[in-house]
Amino acid sequence: MKKRLLCAALLLLGMIVLPQGPLPAAGYAAGEGILADGCAADSAAMGSAAANIKENTARTQAANVNEITTGAANVRPAATAAATGQTYVLTYEEAEETAAAGELFARIFTEGAGLYADAAMTDMLFQPSLSYYVKVLALSPETCRVAYCYEDYDYARSVAGYMATAELTLVSSPPTGRSFPNVFCEFEGNGTFYKNSRFDSFYPSGDTLSSSDAFFYGYYPRGSERYCYVLRGGRLGYYSADVFREIEVPLHPDPPPAVRTPAAEVPAAPERPSFFDSDVNKTIFIAVACIVAVAAVYLIFLPRKKEPLPEEDDGE
Repeated sequence: MKKRLLCAALLLLGMIVLPQGPLPAAGYAAGEGILADGCAADSAAMGSAAANIKENTARTQAANVNEITTGAANVRPAATAAATGQTYVLTYEEAEETAAAGELFARIFTEGAGLYADAAMTDMLFQPSLSYYVKVLALSPETCRVAYCYEDYDYARSVAGYMATAELTLVSSPPTGRSFPNVFCEFEGNGTFYKNSRFDSFYPSGDTLSSSDAFFYGYYPRGSERYCYVLRGGRLGYYSADVFREIEVPLHPDPPPAVRTPAAEVPAAPERPSFFDSDVNKTIFIAVACIVAVAAVYLIFLPRKKEPLPEEDDGE
């Protein structure tokens, strides 16, 4: 009975101290013999409870890992983003992966972005229409070599050149329809058909300008004037915008690409302070351990009172 009471006292002490931190080796040694001798059943019950706690903890951790993985899946690699049916804005690193794996496309959402004939971007050809696509032929942090109207329809010709990477929106998927606006210019006056943006050379006139067979690529600003870069009669060149009726260019029917938000990082669980981080707690523990040890020795070696011998019956 005394051992049972002592065992219960030690277990109570363990419940108070153990959750806060490990017991010193001396504390284990002091009660080792008594616990092994009198608390086998209690130890088995505690072991079973500990096993249940570990199992529940493992399940919780698995659920957290699954949740984190699911959140991380929202930040998809560029190669798999298109498989979801949603077009995403790519980072430069993702664009490099996409270009290495296949074709890379970009959209134009920057007002005034120009397509240039040279990599130094000193000779502008025209300004492509907003919201439309270009095919990226070569990617670099500063400039990209691109192709506009790359599908090469019978009435339109692909035009290759250079654009500033910062003025392009790199996307994860190609367009669902035409990459360019299907717009033709309608003449309402006479004008000169220039061969280049220096406007020092032009195509010979003599044909009628009443037809609307000039395919529109984009505008070219020249001071206060504005020219149209067009394809007419198999030739590329510039007309003053004044010779055409007002040109209406609709936006591309594809919705703007989605900007993916990286999954929030799960903060690490704060470390629980140990019971023995405090000097006061250490002192209290040592004092309690000493009291328990003295009580244990006292209870074990306390001599039992001898019961009085029964009186002998003298037969009377």
